[in-house]
Amino acid sequence: MPFRGMPHPCRPSIIPTLVLAAFLVALAHPLARAADAPATPPPATTPSAATTPAPTAANKKAAREKHKADQQAARDAAKQKQRELRAKEDQQDIEAHRPWVRGANWLGFRAGASAVSELGRPAPGPGFGLGYQHFRSRRWAVGLQLDYDLVGKYGGAAEIDVPLHLELTRHFDWGDAMRPYTGLSAGGTWHRTYRTGSDEAEMRPSMFLIGGANVPVGPRALMGADFRVGWEGSARSDDPVFPNSSNTLLTWRFKIAYLRWQ
Repeated sequence: MPFRGMPHPCRPSIIPTLVLAAFLVALAHPLARAADAPATPPPATTPSAATTPAPTAANKKAAREKHKADQQAARDAAKQKQRELRAKEDQQDIEAHRPWVRGANWLGFRAGASAVSELGRPAPGPGFGLGYQHFRSRRWAVGLQLDYDLVGKYGGAAEIDVPLHLELTRHFDWGDAMRPYTGLSAGGTWHRTYRTGSDEAEMRPSMFLIGGANVPVGPRALMGADFRVGWEGSARSDDPVFPNSSNTLLTWRFKIAYLRWQ
């Protein structure tokens, strides 16, 4: 008969078995987690300055060419927009029958007075002229002007200027009622004296400073006032009636103009 408190010989103790099972479970759990965990990718390496390839000369040249091409495209687009705007304005001027429009041609006749700005010279004499202007834009015109001016007269003696000039004028938009202008002209002046006892005839270089204004007076007609101050070079003269001790000669001209445009 077994003693009380001792294990039964036919029923082994389960405590060591439970301890062994717990140990095996604890050992197997970390191994399972390690097997199921995804593989950790290697850390990405940042290329250093030493490993970054330097830009080549070809790449720099290509970048410069692209920048220039972009700038040229922007300029071309701005010019095209400006051309379209000018074309629209020109069409509006044509429809309104304005004479100040790109491509307009003016033919004009002028008559008035002219004189030499020098003390002791005679009173202003008559003068007239013919002119042509072509408008390159709504404000700028180029032209050719020929005048015949009696700048001095004493009895039967006469001093005559015949200037032939190319001119450039800038017309200011003050509305359709009147438009002033200013400009510059240059060319040659044929200078001649008659019946002085020592007549002279020569071509002199000359330049005019121009100012005036024009007013429409009909569907294709304008009236204007034109004032010009001129300088003549190589103007020294020993003429007994119209002498000049200076190498330059200052003149002025004021004329009323009638113009036709198309």
